[in-house]
Amino acid sequence: MPHHRSLSLRTFVRSIPWDVFQAYFDQLAIGQSPSGWEFINAAAMQRFLDDPKNDATGAAIREDFRRINDLCGKGMSLVTRAYNRNGIPMAPNTNALELAMRLYLEHRDAFDYAWSRYLLLYGSASKLTFHHVEARNLVVHPDHVQHLKTELTEWFTGLAKGNVCNVQHFEDEGQHVFLICRGSYLRTVAHWQGDRVAFTSFRPASEDVLVFDPIDCQLTIKASIPKERARYLKAFATHIVEDESLVEAAASAPMFTLIPFQNGSFDFRGDGEITGVTLVRMRMRLPGRDAPTFELRSEDVPQTLRNQFNGFGLDYGELTSVELCFKIHARGERPIQVTVEIEPPSRTDLAQKRYNDTIERYLRDQKVKLL
Repeated sequence: MPHHRSLSLRTFVRSIPWDVFQAYFDQLAIGQSPSGWEFINAAAMQRFLDDPKNDATGAAIREDFRRINDLCGKGMSLVTRAYNRNGIPMAPNTNALELAMRLYLEHRDAFDYAWSRYLLLYGSASKLTFHHVEARNLVVHPDHVQHLKTELTEWFTGLAKGNVCNVQHFEDEGQHVFLICRGSYLRTVAHWQGDRVAFTSFRPASEDVLVFDPIDCQLTIKASIPKERARYLKAFATHIVEDESLVEAAASAPMFTLIPFQNGSFDFRGDGEITGVTLVRMRMRLPGRDAPTFELRSEDVPQTLRNQFNGFGLDYGELTSVELCFKIHARGERPIQVTVEIEPPSRTDLAQKRYNDTIERYLRDQKVKLL
């Protein structure tokens, strides 16, 4: 599940009109619906959600509210983008939460599109994985998506993660976006039921995102588990591109390298809007029989190595990941600092950062970004 921003139920209730709340609860078709007072009173809504009789639906309702609330934070531009790309008129003088709630109720596909983009950019701290898949003129047909869904459903079922897997495909400014909603392992929790302890089992839902850009043949995968990322790559090549032979090259071709930091060719001085770069964390696999790992965090790793680790430099072992702090001063903007993690051959959080295009260009110039 994504990390949610703080939800103020008081603000949420004040922002959503009574009739919109009524439409939301009508589509739930639950046994015990609010009386209506909850739609204008946050304390009453809280009591309704906390009522033990609503245990089965309260968590789902909160999750819906949190998603809508999340999109109205960092992702509000994604909500308006969903309205515009689908030709949906936006009523003037409508607040952000109402716009997002109406999109959820009346245009679910458009909401899911905005949510898939939110997950990719802000949904969790999980880094993204990039692969070069040679499919420059890719056209995605509905049967491709169905075949992808069928394989992933069978695979997750075999992993005991449930037999439900939904795959949605969106086209957005030339990119192909796939939102994958599926189950995880069953969990059992103890809870009070009256004066005795009862146990409830449930299957958490997980959401992953694939984005393919045919212009640069780049596949971006947002998923936290390595074997799932590998499976998504194989399934994408097999069922969407219809060329399984691309998997080996895509899996083996590195997108990033840290060699420029080790051979001294990386320029920390920056150029243009980037006024400087600092290495603030590095992880290194040391030479030796057991291949021990050394990690160092510092305001300036190279300087710390020179001052406190005599004879130990960035070229002592194999760098496996770094974190860089980019100092950026764009024209007309205040200077800011943006930290980016890079973990070869293909992992980074670069796409989730502000000024990612500027930083990516610099990394290409410095031969850190290879493709």
